[in-house]
Amino acid sequence: MKKRQIIIQRGFSLIELLIAMAIVGILGAVAYPSYTRWVSQGERAEARVALQRAALWMETNRAASLAYNRTPDSATPNVNNALLTSLGLNRVRDSNPQPFSITFFGTVGQNAYTLQAIAAGTVAAGIAEHGACYQLTIDHLGRKGRRGTTGGGVATVFYDSAATACWAR
Repeated sequence: MKKRQIIIQRGFSLIELLIAMAIVGILGAVAYPSYTRWVSQGERAEARVALQRAALWMETNRAASLAYNRTPDSATPNVNNALLTSLGLNRVRDSNPQPFSITFFGTVGQNAYTLQAIAAGTVAAGIAEHGACYQLTIDHLGRKGRRGTTGGGVATVFYDSAATACWAR
């Protein structure tokens, strides 16, 4: 009588591996856009907080110096982007890379200012996809807007429903 040999299979077949890879690929294709959307929303939230922090500093400075464009220890206008940088108010977070940069839109007047958060670095690549929500502004009246361009290509600030939607997300 011949003995039968029992062959024990170990491992996976090529078909099984291909099916598993296809499932992982499909899951990745579905999950990645959702993940990037959540990251974008988080970065915009950080930018909104940074803008409000800088606006709070501006209001505190005005209370002390009676003007937005100068500090209490200066008789001449000295509030500008360089001062924001020296105070660390131009940064959205302590670590790099910075998703947004905080600067003034135009010059700072004695009674008015507009701060802006503009997408920087890899986030800037998302401007085409996400548009106005990557260019947020806040002014001396606390109006929350978005930066955009007019038909003639001139940069301006819009206080419209799109701006409201950007600040709400």
